[in-house]
Amino acid sequence: MPTAAGHLPAAQVPDGPGSPRPPDNGTRRLYERLGFTYDRPKGLKNCVMVKTVEPA
Repeated sequence: MPTAAGHLPAAQVPDGPGSPRPPDNGTRRLYERLGFTYDRPKGLKNCVMVKTVEPA
């Protein structure tokens, strides 16, 4: 469900085990290649990725 700003949240992006920083693994890079941008951390091993889309 899009937010008021037109962002579509991606699935939760898990972080690799034992990483000292929030998400910086292949999953995050995959979403970035698909046009998503990092928004904020969500807990220790997840983050929120967003993508702005034009209204239909």
